[in-house]
Amino acid sequence: MLLNEMILYHELLIALLSIGVIIGLLIPNIDDIKKVKHRFRVYTFTLHTLIATTGFSGLVLFIFAKKSIDPNILIMIISYIVLTILEIKKYFSILNSNNLKDIRVINLKYITIYIFMILVNFWRY
Repeated sequence: MLLNEMILYHELLIALLSIGVIIGLLIPNIDDIKKVKHRFRVYTFTLHTLIATTGFSGLVLFIFAKKSIDPNILIMIISYIVLTILEIKKYFSILNSNNLKDIRVINLKYITIYIFMILVNFWRY
């Protein structure tokens, strides 16, 4: 019973992470670049929190389920690491950009990658 609840909690966090990623699409719709960069600063730290919480819940679930590392678990671990690294790269790319159009393109590119990674991990079950 506890294991099923932990799986549900992890799946809810994945869904919340997906919603958080999609909300990131709305941030650069403002015309003031200073506000956009400030909102990305807040968004990045919030998204990192969601990524870390989802990864931690997956780790706890992995330990309590007493599973061995199979290809599915390995893909999740790699996705967690890549998602974290890409979010850091996206954040610094946006901070270094001075053009709102470039920020929108950077954001869309990374969010498309994030959504693909999350769906690959979520739809395998």
